[in-house]
Amino acid sequence: MWYGIFRVELRNDFQRVKNRLVSLQPHQQLLLQQEHQSDVISANYYRTDRVLEQLALKPSKLASQPVLIYHHIEDTSINAISGFAEFERNQCLVKNCFLTTFERHQAKAHVVLLSARSSMSSDYHKPHGQVWILQLFESPENTDSLKMFNAKINYTASYRWDSDIVTPYLRWWPSSTLKLPMNNDHNANHARGKTKKVACNNVIPIVMGPPKQFYQRIAPPNSFIHVNDFDGPENLARYLHEIDRNDTMYNSFFEWHRSGAIMDSKFWCRLCAIVQQPPFKYYNDIDSWWHNHSDCASST
Repeated sequence: MWYGIFRVELRNDFQRVKNRLVSLQPHQQLLLQQEHQSDVISANYYRTDRVLEQLALKPSKLASQPVLIYHHIEDTSINAISGFAEFERNQCLVKNCFLTTFERHQAKAHVVLLSARSSMSSDYHKPHGQVWILQLFESPENTDSLKMFNAKINYTASYRWDSDIVTPYLRWWPSSTLKLPMNNDHNANHARGKTKKVACNNVIPIVMGPPKQFYQRIAPPNSFIHVNDFDGPENLARYLHEIDRNDTMYNSFFEWHRSGAIMDSKFWCRLCAIVQQPPFKYYNDIDSWWHNHSDCASST
Protein backbone atom coordinates (compact mmCIF):
# COMPACT_ATOMS: atom_id res chain seq x y z
CA MET A 1 0.00 0.00 0.00
CA TRP A 2 1.18 3.51 -0.71
CA TYR A 3 0.24 7.14 -0.31
CA GLY A 4 2.15 10.00 -1.89
CA ILE A 5 3.47 13.55 -1.73
CA PHE A 6 2.63 15.59 -4.80
CA ARG A 7 3.26 19.30 -5.43
CA VAL A 8 0.94 21.21 -7.74
CA GLU A 9 3.86 23.49 -8.63
CA LEU A 10 6.85 21.21 -8.91
CA ARG A 11 10.10 22.84 -7.88
CA ASN A 12 12.48 20.28 -9.30
CA ASP A 13 14.45 21.16 -12.42
CA PHE A 14 13.84 17.95 -14.35
CA GLN A 15 11.74 17.52 -17.45
CA ARG A 16 8.38 15.90 -16.99
CA VAL A 17 8.72 12.16 -16.61
CA LYS A 18 6.79 11.63 -19.81
CA ASN A 19 9.83 12.96 -21.66
CA ARG A 20 11.77 10.09 -20.11
CA LEU A 21 9.25 7.52 -21.27
CA VAL A 22 11.32 6.04 -24.06
CA SER A 23 10.59 3.26 -26.49
CA LEU A 24 12.58 0.15 -25.74
CA GLN A 25 14.08 -1.39 -28.87
CA PRO A 26 15.74 -4.61 -27.71
CA HIS A 27 18.10 -5.07 -30.63
CA GLN A 28 19.47 -1.54 -30.17
CA GLN A 29 19.47 -1.04 -26.42
CA LEU A 30 20.04 -4.27 -24.51
CA LEU A 31 23.50 -4.80 -23.08
CA LEU A 32 23.43 -8.41 -21.96
CA GLN A 33 24.08 -11.89 -23.23
CA GLN A 34 21.20 -14.11 -24.20
CA GLU A 35 20.08 -16.67 -21.65
CA HIS A 36 19.00 -20.25 -22.26
CA GLN A 37 15.32 -20.32 -23.15
CA SER A 38 14.30 -22.52 -20.22
CA ASP A 39 16.01 -20.10 -17.82
CA VAL A 40 14.06 -17.04 -18.91
CA ILE A 41 10.73 -18.54 -17.85
CA SER A 42 11.99 -20.35 -14.76
CA ALA A 43 9.96 -19.43 -11.68
CA ASN A 44 13.05 -20.23 -9.60
CA TYR A 45 15.01 -17.43 -11.25
CA TYR A 46 14.46 -14.81 -8.55
CA ARG A 47 17.49 -12.59 -9.09
CA THR A 48 15.50 -10.44 -11.51
CA ASP A 49 12.02 -10.38 -13.00
CA ARG A 50 13.62 -11.80 -16.19
CA VAL A 51 12.16 -9.06 -18.42
CA LEU A 52 15.56 -8.09 -19.83
CA GLU A 53 16.59 -11.70 -20.31
CA GLN A 54 13.37 -12.45 -22.18
CA LEU A 55 13.74 -9.38 -24.38
CA ALA A 56 17.23 -10.50 -25.37
CA LEU A 57 16.08 -14.03 -26.19
CA LYS A 58 16.41 -15.04 -29.82
CA PRO A 59 15.94 -18.81 -30.16
CA SER A 60 18.45 -20.58 -32.35
CA LYS A 61 15.55 -22.16 -34.21
CA LEU A 62 12.20 -20.51 -34.95
CA ALA A 63 8.91 -22.33 -35.36
CA SER A 64 8.50 -23.77 -38.86
CA GLN A 65 5.52 -21.46 -39.48
CA PRO A 66 4.30 -18.24 -37.84
CA VAL A 67 2.99 -18.93 -34.34
CA LEU A 68 -0.75 -18.24 -34.28
CA ILE A 69 -1.68 -16.48 -31.02
CA TYR A 70 -5.37 -16.20 -30.15
CA HIS A 71 -6.61 -13.89 -27.40
CA HIS A 72 -10.02 -12.73 -26.23
CA ILE A 73 -9.85 -9.02 -26.98
CA GLU A 74 -12.57 -8.26 -24.42
CA ASP A 75 -10.66 -10.11 -21.71
CA THR A 76 -7.14 -8.79 -21.96
CA SER A 77 -5.78 -5.60 -20.42
CA ILE A 78 -2.95 -5.53 -22.94
CA ASN A 79 -3.99 -3.86 -26.18
CA ALA A 80 -2.48 -5.17 -29.37
CA ILE A 81 -2.84 -4.91 -33.14
CA SER A 82 -3.91 -8.07 -34.95
CA GLY A 83 -1.72 -9.83 -37.47
CA PHE A 84 2.05 -9.31 -37.65
CA ALA A 85 1.75 -5.56 -37.03
CA GLU A 86 2.25 -5.63 -33.24
CA PHE A 87 5.64 -7.31 -33.56
CA GLU A 88 6.74 -5.07 -36.42
CA ARG A 89 5.62 -1.93 -34.58
CA ASN A 90 7.66 -2.86 -31.51
CA GLN A 91 10.69 -3.89 -33.59
CA CYS A 92 10.79 -7.21 -31.79
CA LEU A 93 13.83 -9.43 -32.15
CA VAL A 94 11.45 -12.26 -33.06
CA LYS A 95 8.51 -11.42 -35.33
CA ASN A 96 7.42 -14.93 -36.29
CA CYS A 97 3.99 -14.57 -34.66
CA PHE A 98 0.47 -13.70 -35.82
CA LEU A 99 -2.17 -12.29 -33.46
CA THR A 100 -5.86 -13.02 -33.92
CA THR A 101 -9.03 -12.26 -31.97
CA PHE A 102 -11.36 -14.37 -34.13
CA GLU A 103 -12.90 -17.16 -32.06
CA ARG A 104 -12.94 -19.49 -35.06
CA HIS A 105 -9.13 -19.50 -34.89
CA GLN A 106 -9.00 -20.70 -31.29
CA ALA A 107 -8.99 -24.43 -32.01
CA LYS A 108 -6.08 -24.23 -34.46
CA ALA A 109 -4.08 -21.59 -32.57
CA HIS A 110 -0.67 -22.57 -31.25
CA VAL A 111 -1.09 -20.24 -28.25
CA VAL A 112 -4.25 -19.12 -26.44
CA LEU A 113 -4.25 -16.14 -24.07
CA LEU A 114 -6.84 -16.33 -21.31
CA SER A 115 -7.84 -14.17 -18.36
CA ALA A 116 -9.69 -14.84 -15.13
CA ARG A 117 -12.86 -13.71 -16.91
CA SER A 118 -12.47 -16.10 -19.84
CA SER A 119 -15.15 -18.75 -20.13
CA MET A 120 -14.43 -22.01 -21.90
CA SER A 121 -17.21 -24.22 -23.21
CA SER A 122 -17.44 -27.49 -21.28
CA ASP A 123 -17.30 -29.42 -24.55
CA TYR A 124 -14.13 -27.65 -25.73
CA HIS A 125 -11.11 -29.95 -25.59
CA LYS A 126 -7.68 -28.39 -25.53
CA PRO A 127 -5.83 -29.57 -28.65
CA HIS A 128 -2.62 -31.49 -28.11
CA GLY A 129 0.37 -29.16 -28.05
CA GLN A 130 -1.68 -25.97 -27.67
CA VAL A 131 -0.15 -23.59 -25.12
CA TRP A 132 -2.49 -21.83 -22.71
CA ILE A 133 -1.28 -18.64 -21.02
CA LEU A 134 -3.27 -17.11 -18.18
CA GLN A 135 -3.03 -13.31 -17.82
CA LEU A 136 -3.74 -11.98 -14.33
CA PHE A 137 -3.74 -8.26 -13.56
CA GLU A 138 -5.77 -7.91 -10.36
CA SER A 139 -4.79 -9.02 -6.86
CA PRO A 140 -5.94 -12.47 -5.67
CA GLU A 141 -8.58 -10.80 -3.49
CA ASN A 142 -10.15 -9.35 -6.64
CA THR A 143 -9.90 -12.52 -8.71
CA ASP A 144 -12.56 -15.23 -8.81
CA SER A 145 -11.80 -18.93 -8.50
CA LEU A 146 -9.48 -20.31 -11.17
CA LYS A 147 -10.27 -23.97 -10.54
CA MET A 148 -11.70 -24.38 -14.04
CA PHE A 149 -8.13 -23.81 -15.33
CA ASN A 150 -6.43 -26.38 -13.08
CA ALA A 151 -4.11 -28.72 -15.03
CA LYS A 152 -4.72 -26.70 -18.22
CA ILE A 153 -2.50 -23.61 -17.91
CA ASN A 154 1.05 -23.85 -19.26
CA TYR A 155 2.35 -20.34 -18.54
CA THR A 156 1.34 -17.38 -16.40
CA ALA A 157 1.57 -13.66 -17.16
CA SER A 158 1.15 -11.31 -14.20
CA TYR A 159 2.95 -8.78 -11.99
CA ARG A 160 4.24 -11.57 -9.72
CA TRP A 161 7.96 -12.28 -9.97
CA ASP A 162 7.32 -16.02 -10.07
CA SER A 163 5.14 -15.65 -13.17
CA ASP A 164 6.57 -17.09 -16.36
CA ILE A 165 6.13 -13.76 -18.16
CA VAL A 166 6.27 -10.97 -15.59
CA THR A 167 3.99 -8.15 -16.73
CA PRO A 168 4.40 -4.91 -14.76
CA TYR A 169 2.42 -1.81 -15.69
CA LEU A 170 5.71 -0.05 -16.41
CA ARG A 171 9.34 -0.76 -15.60
CA TRP A 172 12.31 1.39 -14.59
CA TRP A 173 15.53 0.58 -16.42
CA PRO A 174 18.86 1.84 -14.98
CA SER A 175 21.25 3.45 -17.44
CA SER A 176 23.81 0.74 -16.67
CA THR A 177 21.47 -1.66 -18.46
CA LEU A 178 20.25 0.47 -21.35
CA LYS A 179 21.69 2.81 -23.93
CA LEU A 180 19.45 5.76 -23.12
CA PRO A 181 18.80 8.69 -25.49
CA MET A 182 20.55 11.86 -24.40
CA ASN A 183 17.53 13.83 -24.38
CA ASN A 184 -5.25 -1.68 -3.63
CA ASP A 185 -4.07 -3.77 -0.82
CA HIS A 186 -1.04 -5.03 1.12
CA ASN A 187 -0.23 -7.80 -1.31
CA ALA A 188 3.51 -7.62 -1.98
CA ASN A 189 3.34 -8.62 -5.64
CA HIS A 190 0.47 -6.24 -6.36
CA ALA A 191 2.53 -3.42 -4.86
CA ARG A 192 5.19 -3.79 -7.54
CA GLY A 193 2.70 -3.01 -10.31
CA LYS A 194 1.36 0.06 -8.53
CA THR A 195 4.87 1.31 -7.71
CA LYS A 196 5.69 1.36 -11.42
CA LYS A 197 2.51 3.27 -12.21
CA VAL A 198 3.04 6.18 -9.79
CA ALA A 199 6.61 6.70 -10.99
CA CYS A 200 5.28 8.65 -13.98
CA ASN A 201 3.44 11.26 -11.92
CA ASN A 202 6.20 13.09 -9.98
CA VAL A 203 4.88 11.61 -6.74
CA ILE A 204 6.95 10.57 -3.74
CA PRO A 205 5.21 7.34 -2.67
CA ILE A 206 4.76 6.69 1.06
CA VAL A 207 4.61 2.91 1.29
CA MET A 208 3.70 0.31 3.90
CA GLY A 209 2.86 -3.39 4.08
CA PRO A 210 5.72 -5.27 2.38
CA PRO A 211 9.13 -4.61 3.98
CA LYS A 212 11.41 -1.84 2.73
CA GLN A 213 13.74 -4.37 1.08
CA PHE A 214 10.93 -5.43 -1.22
CA TYR A 215 10.34 -1.90 -2.50
CA GLN A 216 14.09 -1.37 -2.90
CA ARG A 217 14.13 -4.30 -5.28
CA ILE A 218 11.32 -3.08 -7.53
CA ALA A 219 11.54 0.73 -7.37
CA PRO A 220 14.14 3.27 -8.56
CA PRO A 221 16.72 4.15 -5.89
CA ASN A 222 15.68 6.74 -3.28
CA SER A 223 12.25 7.16 -4.86
CA PHE A 224 9.94 6.36 -1.92
CA ILE A 225 9.43 6.73 1.84
CA HIS A 226 8.70 3.63 3.94
CA VAL A 227 6.68 4.05 7.14
CA ASN A 228 8.85 1.48 8.94
CA ASP A 229 11.71 3.98 8.96
CA PHE A 230 9.82 6.06 11.55
CA ASP A 231 8.86 5.44 15.17
CA GLY A 232 5.33 6.67 14.63
CA PRO A 233 3.01 8.89 12.59
CA GLU A 234 4.22 12.05 14.36
CA ASN A 235 7.83 11.51 13.27
CA LEU A 236 6.70 10.68 9.75
CA ALA A 237 4.59 13.84 9.60
CA ARG A 238 7.54 15.99 10.75
CA TYR A 239 9.73 14.44 8.05
CA LEU A 240 7.14 15.13 5.36
CA HIS A 241 6.87 18.77 6.40
CA GLU A 242 10.66 19.02 6.29
CA ILE A 243 10.71 17.66 2.74
CA ASP A 244 8.02 20.11 1.67
CA ARG A 245 10.05 23.06 2.98
CA ASN A 246 13.38 21.90 1.54
CA ASP A 247 13.72 21.93 -2.26
CA THR A 248 16.98 19.98 -2.16
CA MET A 249 15.44 17.16 -0.13
CA TYR A 250 12.34 17.10 -2.31
CA ASN A 251 14.31 17.02 -5.55
CA SER A 252 16.57 14.24 -4.27
CA PHE A 253 13.63 11.82 -4.59
CA PHE A 254 13.67 12.41 -8.36
CA GLU A 255 17.39 12.02 -9.01
CA TRP A 256 16.64 8.62 -10.47
CA HIS A 257 15.22 10.42 -13.53
CA ARG A 258 18.83 11.13 -14.52
CA SER A 259 20.03 7.54 -14.16
CA GLY A 260 17.37 5.54 -15.96
CA ALA A 261 14.06 5.56 -17.79
CA ILE A 262 10.47 4.41 -17.39
CA MET A 263 9.08 2.28 -20.20
CA ASP A 264 6.83 -0.65 -20.88
CA SER A 265 8.13 -4.21 -20.81
CA LYS A 266 7.24 -5.26 -24.38
CA PHE A 267 5.01 -8.18 -23.45
CA TRP A 268 4.27 -9.22 -27.02
CA CYS A 269 7.93 -9.27 -28.03
CA ARG A 270 8.81 -11.50 -25.09
CA LEU A 271 5.85 -13.77 -25.69
CA CYS A 272 6.68 -14.27 -29.35
CA ALA A 273 10.26 -15.25 -28.58
CA ILE A 274 9.29 -17.69 -25.83
CA VAL A 275 6.62 -19.57 -27.80
CA GLN A 276 8.89 -20.40 -30.75
CA GLN A 277 10.14 -23.50 -28.93
CA PRO A 278 8.17 -23.39 -25.65
CA PRO A 279 9.55 -25.62 -22.87
CA PHE A 280 6.86 -27.98 -21.58
CA LYS A 281 5.27 -27.17 -18.24
CA TYR A 282 1.81 -26.83 -16.73
CA TYR A 283 0.17 -25.76 -13.47
CA ASN A 284 -1.62 -28.63 -11.79
CA ASP A 285 -3.39 -26.28 -9.35
CA ILE A 286 -3.36 -22.76 -10.75
CA ASP A 287 -6.09 -21.68 -8.34
CA SER A 288 -3.94 -22.39 -5.27
CA TRP A 289 -0.90 -20.83 -6.92
CA TRP A 290 -2.73 -17.55 -7.42
CA HIS A 291 -4.82 -17.44 -4.26
CA ASN A 292 -1.99 -18.43 -1.93
CA HIS A 293 -1.68 -15.53 0.52
CA SER A 294 1.81 -16.34 1.76
CA ASP A 295 3.21 -13.37 -0.17
CA CYS A 296 0.93 -10.86 1.56
CA ALA A 297 2.19 -8.79 4.45
CA SER A 298 0.53 -7.09 7.38
CA SER A 299 0.94 -3.37 7.80
CA THR A 300 1.69 -3.79 11.49
